[in-house]
Formats: sequence, structure tokens, C-alpha cells
Amino acid sequence: MNKVIIIGHSQTTATDVEECLEKSGMNPPRPSRRERLLPKEITRSLCSAYQIPPAGNLTDEADFQQIPADPLWNDLPLDLTLGNVGQGLWGWADTQAIFCLEYWSSFDSKTVFALIYDEPHHSLSESMLYEAAEPDETRLRFLLDNWTAYNGALLRFFLRNPDRCLLANARQILAAPDFFLSELEKLGSSISPSPSSPNIPASSRSMPPMPKTPALQDALAVHTVDPDAAMTSLRAEAAESFILDHVLSDKTACLQMYDELQANAHFPLPAFKPTADRGAAAWLALIAQRRATCATITQLHNERFLLITQLHQLQEEFEKFYLKDKRWQKPVSISRDGRCSEAADRVKQQLSYKVGKTVVEKSRTPGGCLSMPFALAKVISAHRRQLRKSPGKKLQPIQTSADAAEADRIKNQLSYRVGNVLVKHGAKPLSWLKLPFLIHREYRDFHASRNKVSKPTSRPS
Repeated sequence: MNKVIIIGHSQTTATDVEECLEKSGMNPPRPSRRERLLPKEITRSLCSAYQIPPAGNLTDEADFQQIPADPLWNDLPLDLTLGNVGQGLWGWADTQAIFCLEYWSSFDSKTVFALIYDEPHHSLSESMLYEAAEPDETRLRFLLDNWTAYNGALLRFFLRNPDRCLLANARQILAAPDFFLSELEKLGSSISPSPSSPNIPASSRSMPPMPKTPALQDALAVHTVDPDAAMTSLRAEAAESFILDHVLSDKTACLQMYDELQANAHFPLPAFKPTADRGAAAWLALIAQRRATCATITQLHNERFLLITQLHQLQEEFEKFYLKDKRWQKPVSISRDGRCSEAADRVKQQLSYKVGKTVVEKSRTPGGCLSMPFALAKVISAHRRQLRKSPGKKLQPIQTSADAAEADRIKNQLSYRVGNVLVKHGAKPLSWLKLPFLIHREYRDFHASRNKVSKPTSRPS
């Protein structure tokens, strides 16, 4: 035996088993030598050629027809085998391979099949959890029918080919992957497997974990130092298991199929033994979920209210100093004392430059974005104190300074341009709504101008 194909109804569970067996010594497949195709790509090509729909779209066991072992396609598995010469034990997981069992088995007598299944509770919960669409009763019935039909086809293949298949509950494999690999090797050597793997506790029933998206993790971290504990509360596993038992209680075909899988499996899952206080545990889990949800929503609302308050304060500061800043920048008459070189420093002392520089610097990190309102308020306050020290000071126009070109260059920097937009429109409440779009346009125009190749111009003689 040198090739293992892992097949199960849930692609997520099959992938978990695949990764677990790889850690225990199974090598992943290499691409085929000539076509550079991986096994899953070969399966997809066969299904496309025979117009086979995705396995998740079928609800009748009779629809899971096997693709015929046509000699036309023999080059594909041969090319794959040549690409994996010297690999030792190698294999892959593929839910869609349920249609290609006869195809793979007829080509190579050394190929063995790891047929895996799980409780309908776990598969149903996983499907509902990771689907984007809103769940409803029609979808629930469809998922259960699909699970029953798929596993029925899997079981029929096992009963026809018991000498080349190991039928096992996925959680048993995950509990003892080394032992399971050794049993697969026995199967490939025509030695009967010995189903004596360590059993997981009969009283446990785990549901798939919630997807840990970064946004969800960040939201939970707002109100607790232990996001994992909050995630567990939101999962309400005890309540879900309790409710699913009642949901499946009248799904006779689904439960009968699971019983058949358990009865024929080399490594069945120990029967679940419900405890007397499951109802109380389910209720407590729902209460913990409700409290975690309320705490998260309340904290997020408080954070939003605080941010809006800070933005209003910032708007008031803009309104107070807008006219003062305009008066401070007002050009005056040209001095007769000669040209000075202070234009660049004067531009950097303007509120537009200070505000824009703060926005650009703080926007580089998430923490900086959160502290930006405080930093801007500090900059405006410091600018106000500076204006009080020299309220009526007259200065030369910037254009008459020796470094006027440097001042123009600073005005074309992103910091000054962004700050100028904020100072110009921040004092008007109606214009405040347009600020994000105006700032985005400044960013776009700035980067567009940097990408242009400037052409040298000849100076007049």
C-alpha cells in the first residue's frame, strides 16, 4: 500500500483528517509528471467531462453514480503515479472523489480508501455555521437528505470492497492518527485490521468551533481580556447539542444511516450517553451566550458614543480656529529689508500642515487611528496658544522669500494637502460628511502626481 484516498461528506472534516495523517507520516501528493495535475484537479476534470454535479447538491443516493473506468482516462492516474514515485506513503482528501471510487480502485490495486463519517449533529451544525445564507427549515431538510445520500453511497462502496477500505468515525481517527495509519498499512498488506484504537469518551459530543475571523476577535477583545472564553460562551455548545437531539429525533432515515455506519465501521464512535442534567446545562449555556452578547454590544455602543463625542469636540476646535488661521496666513506688503529664508518654516507652522502631518502619521497603525482625535485636539490647542503669543504679527509674503520654492514643495506634500482639506471643510457641519471622500481624493491625486514623469522644460534665454 502506498496510496491513500480520504473520502467523507464534510470537506472540512476530511481536510482535518488529511492534515492529521500528514503529521503522522503521510506525504501530500506531488503533481503528475507530464500534465502537472494534482489528484483533486484530476477528479474535477473527470466530473466536468461526465457532467457530474457537486456532491453537496444531491439528495438521492441513486444520483451518486460512479464514473466508469474508461481506458481513455488511464493516462491521468498513471502520470500521477509516476510523479509520486519514491514518495512512500502518500494520499489526499477529496469529498468529490465519491464519484471516482471505482475509477481509482480499478487503476491501482495498491490504493486503499479511508472512508470517514461523522454524526449528523456535527455535519449539520458545521454546514449551517459556515454558510453565508440565512438558514431555514427547507435548507435544514436538504442538508440532512444530502448527508444521508452521500453516506449511503459511501457505505455501499465499503460493503462491495471491504478488503480495500477502512470505515471509521472521523473523531476516532483524529484521536489516534498513528494507530489509524498502521491499520491502513495492514489493509494494504492483506492483513485484517484490528479495531482496538483508543476510544474517546462516550459522553462527549463536540460541535465545530466558531470561525475566528479577525473582526470577531477584535470585537470580543474590546470588552474582555479572554476572547477565547467569550467565544466559548457565544458557541453555547451544550445548548446546541441538546437542541439538535430534538431536531433529529424524527429524522428516521438520517438516524438509521448513522446506525448502519456505526454497525459496519472498523472504528465507530462510542454511543453518546446523555446525562440527566443536559436540560439545565443547555439553559445555562444560553444564559452565558446572552450575557456575552449583551456585554459585547454594550461595550461597542459605548465605544461608538465616545468616538462620536470626540469627533464633535474636534469639529468645534476646527470651527474656533479656522478664521484665526486664515487671518494668520493673510499676505501683507513686501518688506524693503531684502529677501529672507523662512518660507518653509512658516508653511510648517500653519495649521493645515500640522493637522495633515498628524493624520498621515497616525493613520499608519490601528492604534494611531484610535488615538487620532486626541492627537488632533492636542495639535489644535498648541496652535491656539501660538496664535495668542503673536496675534497681529505681520510677515513678508511667502513668494518673496529666498526659499519660496521649498515652501511650494511642502505645500504639495500629502501632509499639507490632507490638512488643508480638513481645515477648509472641517468648520462646516454639512461639509463634514464629505470629508472622507475629499481626503480620499487628495490621496488619489497625490499618488497620481507622484507617478507622472515630469519632462524638463527649457528656460528662456
